[in-house]
Amino acid sequence: MLVETHIKQLIPPSLNDNLWHLELQETVGERTLLLTLSEMEACQISKGATQNGAFPDLIMLISEMAADMNLRLERIIISQCINGDYHASLEYDSEGTHFVYDVLASEAIAIAIAEEAQIFIDDKFLDNTTHPVASFEKTITTMSAEELVQALNNAIQQEKYELAGAIRDEINRRKKS
Repeated sequence: MLVETHIKQLIPPSLNDNLWHLELQETVGERTLLLTLSEMEACQISKGATQNGAFPDLIMLISEMAADMNLRLERIIISQCINGDYHASLEYDSEGTHFVYDVLASEAIAIAIAEEAQIFIDDKFLDNTTHPVASFEKTITTMSAEELVQALNNAIQQEKYELAGAIRDEINRRKKS
């Protein structure tokens, strides 16, 4: 089931964590989804909200393509989580023809803000028990120290910051033991 949401807050990094967080809340109700963002992703969303700067290349490309094709962004739907990254569909309409483009959720949110489109989330992501990083944490507790370092490097290279944070926390927990 799809649930309409709005941006509740953009949370800047804390002193011991350099990651931004974006909290989406259902329009009717209290459930939320907390997305972890890189600084660049937070800038995308911030610029989308204020419309006071150039978007990164992908967002600019999609916006220009939509304008050239006379497409109107109807809504975005956050409906997938792949390897700890949330993905969304941009749903466009042009004279009754429906087009869908899949992008990272942070990019879709920036576009939705700029285009004043609705943001929807698959209901299953508003339930904290299905959070992808939480389920992955069970796996990282069984990894060797070497595997953890490799997984951390891979997560950072792939800009999977929430996953990288969970791995970093496991490494730090083991150092303290």
